[in-house]
Amino acid sequence: VYAEEKDVHEALWKIAHLQSCFQIFKENVTFSIVSPVPAKSITPSSIPTSVEDNICNFLREEHVQNYAFTQRYPNNLLRNVARRASSTEFVIVIDIDMMPSENLRQDFLLFATQKGLFKKNHIYDKTAFVVPAFEAKDNIEPPLH
Repeated sequence: VYAEEKDVHEALWKIAHLQSCFQIFKENVTFSIVSPVPAKSITPSSIPTSVEDNICNFLREEHVQNYAFTQRYPNNLLRNVARRASSTEFVIVIDIDMMPSENLRQDFLLFATQKGLFKKNHIYDKTAFVVPAFEAKDNIEPPLH
């Protein structure tokens, strides 16, 4: 998560609320905070262990501001921070609006097994596996493969 220094406190609270409202976030998502300068006392005084239902409902609604044209956004830095924080061997980096094909994970695991990627194999040590991306209209079903 990228946050300007003035927004770090709010970002931490939103993450805490996401983890409190959605068990799947708590169990499966790791967050890293990236800020352009060291923030002063960024830790909230207390992190909620439970929140009211109306806050969880608010998180489900679309109150998102797109700041793509008004603020800098360090894509490469965020990708590298996430990659280093990952506990898995493989990482997929996709845009937030990308809809991966339904069997992407299974197809990649089959490919990885066939190519011996799970073995200690230095041939593929620094290899990027590219996921093809295509634009489609909203009413088009995503492909299975």
